Amino acid sequence: MPQADLDEAFRLIDAAPETQKHVAGPVSDAMIADAESLLAVTFPASFQAFLRRYGCGGVGPVDIYGLYHPVDATYPMPPPLISYNLDERAEGMPLDILLIESCGTGDHYALELTSPGFSGEPRVVVWPFGGCEDRDWLEPVADDFSEFLRARVSKALQVIEEFSGKYKTSGKWYASRAG
Repeated sequence: MPQADLDEAFRLIDAAPETQKHVAGPVSDAMIADAESLLAVTFPASFQAFLRRYGCGGVGPVDIYGLYHPVDATYPMPPPLISYNLDERAEGMPLDILLIESCGTGDHYALELTSPGFSGEPRVVVWPFGGCEDRDWLEPVADDFSEFLRARVSKALQVIEEFSGKYKTSGKWYASRAG
């Protein structure tokens, strides 16, 4: 796993404004092993590190599926990594696809567990709504989870910064767009 990408992603998440950060908290190696057993897969090291540190979630619109201990039922969490993937498998999704985040369009970002990128870890692809019979149609997004997480969190924070800067102009930006 490219440690520099993972370290940068973790630094960005940790430094994000509390109002934009939504993570569940760390999970144990035993919980990760249970999830791998239930899904009959081995998570890549970078995804395991994310789960250990944050459980699930992210910053702003970045909402990585993961594992968590339900502490507060009112806290908005993504579907559990286990149940969401099992539900999709029941609909025909292959065993080597692991959904990790919604694209917001019905499609999902996914780890293609049997297709390593240059780093040796599974690449991240877009898994289309309704599935995909021909793997050549899968859109590659990142060489591995570390690169994907760094890029997604970095972009989310840029957008948050851009919008927060525009809204700090005494409403002039909003008023000029509102009509």
